[in-house]
Amino acid sequence: MQRHLLLTVTIVSVAFASFVGGLHAQYLRFSDVPTDHWASDAIAYVSDAGLMKGMDADTFAPNDPVTRAQLAMVLYRQRGDDTYVDDTAVPAYPVPEPATTDDDAVLGKASAPITLIEFGDYQCPFCKRHFDMTLPTIKEEYIDTGKVKFVFRDFPLSFHPHAYLAAQASECAGEQDGFWKMHDMLYALQEDWTGVPDAFDAFVGYADDMGLDAEAFERCLENGDMENEVDDDADAANASGISGTPGFWILGPDGQSQSISGAYPYETFREAFDAMLP
Repeated sequence: MQRHLLLTVTIVSVAFASFVGGLHAQYLRFSDVPTDHWASDAIAYVSDAGLMKGMDADTFAPNDPVTRAQLAMVLYRQRGDDTYVDDTAVPAYPVPEPATTDDDAVLGKASAPITLIEFGDYQCPFCKRHFDMTLPTIKEEYIDTGKVKFVFRDFPLSFHPHAYLAAQASECAGEQDGFWKMHDMLYALQEDWTGVPDAFDAFVGYADDMGLDAEAFERCLENGDMENEVDDDADAANASGISGTPGFWILGPDGQSQSISGAYPYETFREAFDAMLP
């Protein structure tokens, strides 16, 4: 009996040590994760994404700050790995080539020295956070002043059921020079259309409200005219190392580049822009 108990204690101790070691490794890997993320967002994200097997909403206390270790676990699962590592060595990941602007919609002056590329998902709550809390200041301080031009590329995630159609909706609106209006409306009204079984009619209604040719928009959306455009953007995201949304590449005037993964605060982007400006 004592031998069985000792064996059980030993196994549990080893497993716990491995788990803690993995957390520590990921804490080191993601030590720059901002501390202003909240548990409610993490719960929704983990639930939607089906990440972190064996963990659920009860793991987090609602409205309490998420620790960096907890966020590290989420991000580590997001990378597609299925197990924790057993040591504290930071894994080395290859640095991918930066994304390009392709032929996607551009906001700002074409002559701006810096290009900000966002890979976004209209149904992603973190993308909406960036849209609501960070992008307005970037626009005011850098885009409107001619320092930065902003390019949005589609990266609808598979676990958001309406995101793929929403991405097509923005591109169909773009065929009538309404991309940015639809982009803004989809984020502003995210809570409305994400809760319906089929968002097709909602998107057609938005096009009509915007003054677009609703029949032409509906044909574009119904026929899947923009599927290839959306797929190409998603492929570009994966090829450039973007694994979640929002994901960003910042391209400087002298060949500099920097990637940012996540809904970071404005200060993070300001520091990156200022470091590249001549």
